[in-house]
Amino acid sequence: MTREHYYIWKWDLESTPEALWPLVSDTNRFNRDSGLPPMKIMGLDNGVYRLRYKVPLIVVEWDEEPFEWTYPRTFGILRKYRKGPFKEIRTVLTLEPRQPSGSQLRYEVWAQPANFIGSLSIPLAIGLISARRFEKVFQRYDRIAKSGRQVAESFHQRKLRFGGRKRLLNAEDKLNTQGVEPEIFQKLIEFLDSADDLSVQRMRPFLLADHWGQDRRSVLEMFLYATRLGLLDMYWELMCPQCRRMAESNASLDEVKSNSHCNTCNIDFRANFDHNVEVIFRPNPSIRVVDASVQFCVGSPQYQPHVVMSQQVSSLREAPEHLHLEPGRYNLSASNVPGILALSANPAGPSESILRVSDFGWPDQEQIIGVDPNLRLVNATDRTQTFQMSRLTWSDQAATGADVIILQVFRDLFANEVLRPGEEISVGSVTLMFTDLYESTRLYQKIGDAPAFGRVREHFTEL
Repeated sequence: MTREHYYIWKWDLESTPEALWPLVSDTNRFNRDSGLPPMKIMGLDNGVYRLRYKVPLIVVEWDEEPFEWTYPRTFGILRKYRKGPFKEIRTVLTLEPRQPSGSQLRYEVWAQPANFIGSLSIPLAIGLISARRFEKVFQRYDRIAKSGRQVAESFHQRKLRFGGRKRLLNAEDKLNTQGVEPEIFQKLIEFLDSADDLSVQRMRPFLLADHWGQDRRSVLEMFLYATRLGLLDMYWELMCPQCRRMAESNASLDEVKSNSHCNTCNIDFRANFDHNVEVIFRPNPSIRVVDASVQFCVGSPQYQPHVVMSQQVSSLREAPEHLHLEPGRYNLSASNVPGILALSANPAGPSESILRVSDFGWPDQEQIIGVDPNLRLVNATDRTQTFQMSRLTWSDQAATGADVIILQVFRDLFANEVLRPGEEISVGSVTLMFTDLYESTRLYQKIGDAPAFGRVREHFTEL
């Protein structure tokens, strides 16, 4: 029997668990920052990804079980290897608040070698090299969390292509004539020049607007103008309504289909412009080359920030969980049972609750829980279940398809961007406003057709 190696490292950090969570749980970025190579998806079976990466002389291939996590306290992952020097590696990260402030970050690794090379490499690669790299990365994330900056701003290497900055500066005058504020465009130039590749793979205008302290609509319109000038590329992404991850990405509106499929959840769903169609941007290759397919992790908890808990519970077992919730509505689901349990987190709710699922499903009535509850997750079925608790609200930092297509700027700049004939995509909420020009017939008779039509156009422009 191969010997299992165990390592535990502890670091005292100055930021709170809530401030550190978005950084440390972004394992796609963490794997990149700690020196792991990009990986390739080889397959997906029942929620388990088969992944591969290459290092000199070695091909490493493994099955990656779904992450388990509880916001903002802990997450972990199990990898079972098919090829390479390892047999199995399990990691768990835990954040505990320190008094009077700060956090203690605990990182644990259980690693089993598959062969003699693994027995030699684990103490060196994990016990020594990874320990040093992890400490540097977590210390840097702590500094970022304290400063309130974005991760992208911690990178200062210049990224623009030769001639890219000149193209951006040459476009500035054209954008100014369109009413784009120079300050906003300068922030975009600096972001494109200094942000790391992961940050520009999916640029979200509303997220950047909030961080820059600028009006969301102004930033979105600036992105549209920049796209029309060939500085940025625009994509229409269909998000799965269940896991809320990207199911497909389209470079044009006429490529968007009303029906789509999520490989992760293995469900079909319909597109909805104001719910699960998001518009994102990337720099045009003439400005900066970005490979949007590069991934270092496929199951990061930050891919599903609306999920506050994902925990596996064996058949006929129960598991305790302590959560920190914002007031509001949540859904609790189990992986092998249809339906959901509706939850309402209320400051006046009970501090302890039992959440039970059986082969007959969930209780019909909504259950009230506290905002800092101790929960007992009870699996009364004959199969292992993954319990997931999700916020019902979607991120308001997503520029939805509805946010974009209602803009007059979009219709003026992208008149050819339309759905394919026969495709019908729903919009969940629509407001219709009817207006009229008072005594318009008399106006035409008084000043003539051309001047009166000009007034009508001014009317529509004002609207």
